[in-house]
Amino acid sequence: MADQESPKEPAGIQVQLRWEDGSDLDVQCANQVIVSHGNGEFYIVFGQAFSPHIPDLSKRPDDVPDHISVKPVARLVICPEAMLKIMAALGDNTARFLQAKQQKHDPGGDEVAPKEA
Repeated sequence: MADQESPKEPAGIQVQLRWEDGSDLDVQCANQVIVSHGNGEFYIVFGQAFSPHIPDLSKRPDDVPDHISVKPVARLVICPEAMLKIMAALGDNTARFLQAKQQKHDPGGDEVAPKEA
Protein backbone atom coordinates (compact mmCIF):
# COMPACT_ATOMS: atom_id res chain seq x y z
CA MET A 1 0.00 0.00 0.00
CA ALA A 2 1.41 3.38 -0.98
CA ASP A 3 2.00 6.01 1.65
CA GLN A 4 -0.59 8.76 1.46
CA GLU A 5 0.07 12.17 2.83
CA SER A 6 -2.61 13.38 5.17
CA PRO A 7 -3.85 16.88 4.44
CA LYS A 8 -1.84 19.40 6.40
CA GLU A 9 -3.73 21.74 8.66
CA PRO A 10 -2.75 25.38 8.32
CA ALA A 11 -0.39 26.58 11.01
CA GLY A 12 -2.17 28.51 13.74
CA ILE A 13 -1.77 32.21 13.34
CA GLN A 14 -1.92 34.32 16.47
CA VAL A 15 -2.86 37.96 16.30
CA GLN A 16 -2.83 40.16 19.41
CA LEU A 17 -6.06 41.92 20.34
CA ARG A 18 -5.72 45.53 21.44
CA TRP A 19 -8.67 47.11 23.18
CA GLU A 20 -9.48 50.60 22.03
CA ASP A 21 -10.51 53.35 24.44
CA GLY A 22 -14.08 52.71 25.56
CA SER A 23 -14.48 55.77 27.74
CA ASP A 24 -17.03 57.22 25.29
CA LEU A 25 -19.44 54.30 25.81
CA ASP A 26 -22.66 54.95 27.65
CA VAL A 27 -22.60 53.39 31.12
CA GLN A 28 -25.69 51.41 32.00
CA CYS A 29 -26.64 50.20 35.46
CA ALA A 30 -28.01 46.67 35.56
CA ASN A 31 -29.32 44.80 38.57
CA GLN A 32 -31.12 42.03 36.67
CA VAL A 33 -29.94 39.61 33.99
CA ILE A 34 -31.41 36.89 31.79
CA VAL A 35 -29.13 34.35 30.11
CA SER A 36 -30.41 32.01 27.40
CA HIS A 37 -28.99 30.08 24.47
CA GLY A 38 -30.13 28.97 21.07
CA ASN A 39 -28.92 28.67 17.48
CA GLY A 40 -25.40 27.99 18.77
CA GLU A 41 -25.11 31.34 20.59
CA PHE A 42 -25.66 32.69 24.09
CA TYR A 43 -27.95 35.65 24.66
CA ILE A 44 -27.56 37.90 27.69
CA VAL A 45 -30.05 40.67 28.44
CA PHE A 46 -29.16 43.11 31.20
CA GLY A 47 -31.97 45.03 32.83
CA GLN A 48 -32.68 47.61 35.46
CA ALA A 49 -35.42 47.23 38.05
CA PHE A 50 -36.34 49.89 40.55
CA SER A 51 -37.95 48.97 43.83
CA PRO A 52 -41.17 50.90 44.26
CA HIS A 53 -41.87 52.73 47.48
CA ILE A 54 -43.91 50.36 49.58
CA PRO A 55 -45.62 51.95 52.57
CA ASP A 56 -46.01 50.29 55.95
CA LEU A 57 -47.65 47.00 54.97
CA SER A 58 -49.10 46.45 58.42
CA LYS A 59 -51.34 49.45 57.79
CA ARG A 60 -51.91 49.05 54.04
CA PRO A 61 -51.37 45.42 52.91
CA ASP A 62 -53.18 46.08 49.60
CA ASP A 63 -50.43 48.52 48.49
CA VAL A 64 -48.02 45.72 47.52
CA PRO A 65 -47.55 45.86 43.73
CA ASP A 66 -48.37 42.75 41.74
CA HIS A 67 -45.11 43.11 39.76
CA ILE A 68 -41.98 45.21 39.32
CA SER A 69 -41.03 46.14 35.76
CA VAL A 70 -37.52 45.53 34.46
CA LYS A 71 -36.26 47.86 31.73
CA PRO A 72 -33.80 46.10 29.37
CA VAL A 73 -30.65 48.23 28.95
CA ALA A 74 -28.38 45.98 26.86
CA ARG A 75 -28.61 42.74 24.88
CA LEU A 76 -25.53 40.78 23.90
CA VAL A 77 -25.08 37.79 21.61
CA ILE A 78 -21.98 35.78 22.54
CA CYS A 79 -20.37 32.82 20.78
CA PRO A 80 -19.76 29.72 22.94
CA GLU A 81 -15.96 30.12 22.91
CA ALA A 82 -16.18 33.68 24.21
CA MET A 83 -18.81 32.67 26.79
CA LEU A 84 -16.41 30.08 28.26
CA LYS A 85 -13.74 32.77 28.59
CA ILE A 86 -16.24 35.17 30.15
CA MET A 87 -17.33 32.53 32.67
CA ALA A 88 -13.70 31.83 33.63
CA ALA A 89 -12.97 35.56 33.98
CA LEU A 90 -16.11 36.09 36.09
CA GLY A 91 -15.19 33.18 38.36
CA ASP A 92 -11.62 34.43 38.77
CA ASN A 93 -12.69 38.03 39.43
CA THR A 94 -15.43 36.95 41.83
CA ALA A 95 -12.97 34.85 43.84
CA ARG A 96 -10.54 37.79 44.04
CA PHE A 97 -13.38 40.15 45.02
CA LEU A 98 -14.47 37.84 47.84
CA GLN A 99 -10.86 37.40 48.97
CA ALA A 100 -10.34 41.18 49.04
CA LYS A 101 -13.61 41.64 50.91
CA GLN A 102 -12.55 39.04 53.48
CA GLN A 103 -9.10 40.63 53.86
CA LYS A 104 -10.67 44.06 54.26
CA HIS A 105 -12.44 42.74 57.34
CA ASP A 106 -9.22 41.02 58.48
CA PRO A 107 -6.95 43.67 60.06
CA GLY A 108 -3.79 41.84 58.95
CA GLY A 109 -4.90 41.25 55.34
CA ASP A 110 -3.43 42.96 52.28
CA GLU A 111 -5.57 44.59 49.62
CA VAL A 112 -5.84 42.65 46.37
CA ALA A 113 -5.18 44.71 43.26
CA PRO A 114 -7.82 44.44 40.52
CA LYS A 115 -6.87 42.23 37.58
CA GLU A 116 -8.06 42.77 34.03
CA ALA A 117 -10.11 39.90 32.57
